[in-house]
Amino acid sequence: MKNKYEWQSTACQPQLSVKGNENVYCVEFVRGDIITLEGIPATLPFGGSGGGRGWSPSAWTPQHGTPIGADVIYYAGYEEKFYWTC
Repeated sequence: MKNKYEWQSTACQPQLSVKGNENVYCVEFVRGDIITLEGIPATLPFGGSGGGRGWSPSAWTPQHGTPIGADVIYYAGYEEKFYWTC
């Protein structure tokens, strides 16, 4: 395969301030594996989301392959719960 689809993984959330606490809907990734059609490993970054919905101030290492699914564990501080998506 000569040309591989390249994309940036980013994370964002609705921006909300409650009692002076900014971005209360921020999520923290524990594990973030992206499943690609070509079988090329792709990942989400460790750390939290940033910015407002639909916008992120940062991007991570370019990823390759066609995303078809995700195996992600994240912590939602607002709800004090862990979630797993597959």
